[in-house]
Amino acid sequence: MLVVEDEFFIAHQLQDALEAGGFRVLGPAATVSQAVELIDGERPDAAVLDFNLGGESVTPVALHLRTLGVPYVLTTAYDKRG
Repeated sequence: MLVVEDEFFIAHQLQDALEAGGFRVLGPAATVSQAVELIDGERPDAAVLDFNLGGESVTPVALHLRTLGVPYVLTTAYDKRG
């Protein structure tokens, strides 16, 4: 399971929860380039992607995963007010 999240504490909480659920976690990656490097090194079975990585869209990672047939879920911490 690939984790792409730029907020340190959120990334590690997600990693801990996934590992407690029996998943082996690849990452976490905090940038698009880190995520692509991880994917190129080892194809994940699935991924959790934060949509906004410090102002950088995770779209290139999602498209790369899609070409490999890897399922993913997009997450964000933004609300309608912000």
